[in-house]
Amino acid sequence: MNNGLVLSEFSQHLRDEYRRIRQEYADLLLLFNQMKEHDGPYLSALYLQLLGHLQYELLQLQVDVKTLKLRRSLLQAYINRDETPDLSVIRLEVEEKVAEYNRILQENAERLKTAKDLLEAPLLSEEDTKELKSLYKMLVKALHPDLHLNQSEEEENLFLQVQAAYSMGNLEKLREFSLMVESKNYDYENTSSASDLEQMVESLHSKVQLLKDKIKEMEQSFPFAHRQHLADKEWIEREQQKIKTEIEETRGQKKQIERIVTVMEEYRGGMR
Repeated sequence: MNNGLVLSEFSQHLRDEYRRIRQEYADLLLLFNQMKEHDGPYLSALYLQLLGHLQYELLQLQVDVKTLKLRRSLLQAYINRDETPDLSVIRLEVEEKVAEYNRILQENAERLKTAKDLLEAPLLSEEDTKELKSLYKMLVKALHPDLHLNQSEEEENLFLQVQAAYSMGNLEKLREFSLMVESKNYDYENTSSASDLEQMVESLHSKVQLLKDKIKEMEQSFPFAHRQHLADKEWIEREQQKIKTEIEETRGQKKQIERIVTVMEEYRGGMR
C-alpha cells in the first residue's frame, strides 16, 4: 500500500510538473513567435523608415562610384596600349559586371517598400491582440508537437495552419481552430502514461532552456538590439547625420571620378 501511495504521489508530481513546464514552454513559445513574427518585422520596418531611405541613397552612390571605378579601369587599359577606347565594348562589360550591384539595389528597394506597407497596414486593436495571443497560447498547449507524443498527421497539419494564421494575425482563423480543438477535447495529460509524462517533462526542460537561449540571442541581435534606440529621437538624428555626412563624401568622390572618366573617354590613340 505504501508503494502504491508513493507511485500515486510520484504520478501526481509528474502531472503537476508537466502542467508547470507546459505552461512555461507555451509562454516562452508565444514570446519567441511574437518576436519572430511580429516584433522583429515591425522593428525592422521602423528602422528602415527612419534610416533606410538614407542608407539606400548612400548605397546608390556607392554603386555609382564602383561602376565609375570599373569604367575608369577599363579606359586606362586602352590608354596604356595607346588605343582609342571602344566605349560600346566598355559599356557592355560594365553592365555585365555591375549586374550584381543592381540586384542588391533592387532588393533594398523592395525591403523599403515592404517596410512601408507593413507600417501602413491596419493594426489589430489592443483587445484583439490580447485575444490573438491568448488563443495562440491555448492552441500551442493543445497541438504543439513538442508538448505531445504520438500526434496524428491531422493534428500536426492543424498546428501548421495555426502557426500560419498567427503569423498573419488572422484572429478569425484562430477562433475557428480554437472551436475545433475544444470540440475534440484534446487531453494528452490524462491519456498519457506516467513513463510518457516523465519523458515529456525531461524533453520540455531541455526545450525550455533552448527557447530561453534563442530569445536571449534574438534580443542581442538586429533589430531588437535597436529597440530602445528607435524610441530615442537624439540617437536617430545622430545616425541620420552620420549617413548624410557619408552621402556628401561619397557624392564628392563620385563627381571627382566622373571628371576623370570624362577626360579619359576623349582619349584618342596613336596621337603620341
